[in-house]
Amino acid sequence: GLKRWIIYCPGDEDFLKDRFGNLPFDVTSDALTDVKQYPNAHKASKPLEIIQRIGEIIFIPSGWHHQVMNLEDTISINHNWGNACNVDIMYEKLSSDLKQIEHAISDCKEMDGWNAQCQKILL
Repeated sequence: GLKRWIIYCPGDEDFLKDRFGNLPFDVTSDALTDVKQYPNAHKASKPLEIIQRIGEIIFIPSGWHHQVMNLEDTISINHNWGNACNVDIMYEKLSSDLKQIEHAISDCKEMDGWNAQCQKILL
């Protein structure tokens, strides 16, 4: 089926974050025009929009923020690549997320298997 892709250049995802540092669930939402909630959204470049048709393949390079919407019933096969171009980014992200998880459940640190639990939550 048809899919609509909205793709942002590397770095533009930082402009899309709300005042708390969270990315929007939907980059097409009118909420992005609220400068109190999304103070830098207007700085993002205009995204590339693509309609993918049956049998077509889309490759998204590392670091390109994107959102995909199925416009019809769709079956897709996706693969997220870990490679030399993004291994440092992946490591930093996983390390940062693990630290946040460890902090969030630090009150349970004395439980058996705490480190393993943090790893399960990370995945």
